[in-house]
Amino acid sequence: MFGDTIGPCNKTYALPLKIYHHEANSSRPLFSTGSIYPNGLLPNQLNYSNQRRLRLPKRKFEKHQYSVEVIEAMPEEYFDYKPTPDVLSFREQAVHIAYAIEWNILLMQKKPVDWVPGNRLEMSQAELSAYARAQFVHFENFVDTSIVNPVFTEQIVDVLSHNAHHRGQMTTYLRLRGIKPPAYR
Repeated sequence: MFGDTIGPCNKTYALPLKIYHHEANSSRPLFSTGSIYPNGLLPNQLNYSNQRRLRLPKRKFEKHQYSVEVIEAMPEEYFDYKPTPDVLSFREQAVHIAYAIEWNILLMQKKPVDWVPGNRLEMSQAELSAYARAQFVHFENFVDTSIVNPVFTEQIVDVLSHNAHHRGQMTTYLRLRGIKPPAYR
């Protein structure tokens, strides 16, 4: 399919994207597929002469505040709760969301880094809420000050989608503990 004609406009697109592990040695690709680049060109072959800033709707960033509220909704005594032994605990989900932002920003800055959350798994609820809030602010500032291109835009959407996926898992954990999640908005 690489370089095939797609869609009604009969333009040719190439589909390269590197997907990285969330584990040690994460700078090596797991597989490549996905991104759409016009006319079959690779990202370094594209001309971004009309570069501009990415302006996401403010409501996208309100979801970050919602993520912090979800973290704060789980009583700390249940932070290590996991519905089954083979899934991440609530705490691990929260660390994963916040650390993934830090990790993805480094990758987007072309600074590959191993997936090493370190002592973040030992954070209290208050520390984890503050860490998540700081990462979300850092992400918003990073987006606001970065030059836009199709690859960057896709990476930002991936980070937002990743956050939503794990936040959804966390709201399910809340419900399984009999806790009503914060109202979604």
